[in-house]
Amino acid sequence: VYRVDEETGELIEFGVDQSTKVDFSSGLVEDNFSGQWYMIENNLIPMFIVEKNGNSSVYTSPIKLNGKETNLRIAMTQDGNAYDITALGTWDGVNENGESARSVVPLKEGDVIVPIFNTYDSEGNFAGKAEGDECTYSGDNMIEFVNLPAGDYRYSFVINDIYGNVCYTGFTVFTTDDDGNVFFTPEE
Repeated sequence: VYRVDEETGELIEFGVDQSTKVDFSSGLVEDNFSGQWYMIENNLIPMFIVEKNGNSSVYTSPIKLNGKETNLRIAMTQDGNAYDITALGTWDGVNENGESARSVVPLKEGDVIVPIFNTYDSEGNFAGKAEGDECTYSGDNMIEFVNLPAGDYRYSFVINDIYGNVCYTGFTVFTTDDDGNVFFTPEE
């Protein structure tokens, strides 16, 4: 999911989830995207799925925590239309040698969090990073799954094969309004 920056035209990447329904016998893949995304203290955050097991998923979210780049680890369990979303803490990711950080460090009340989004030009080339709005961790589970703000967005499928290859489908254009309605238009 990407938001179109009204000033620059760049695409701001919100992330990747697994909101899909797959029929393996027919090969049909359908999205369950409903125009909702993740927020922390009323600020959108990038979310990338790391692991899915049944109705439980683990996500990583690139952030600055008290001025230092790291990742927020988030666990989400879905029960019908209800979500339990828990901030597990911060995780330093994978270093330049390919070694994964072993520990998740719990957040502390008063921690300052700034989301970090990847940006892309209109051709889909990486343009850089953009910081979201700063917020302060209040000490409780503050991650919500809410309607996206009114605006223009792009949506596509990311396909990973068994050999590690990744491809993206063409974008579907969608717009959201102030009432949470979503209007899809295939891009030509």
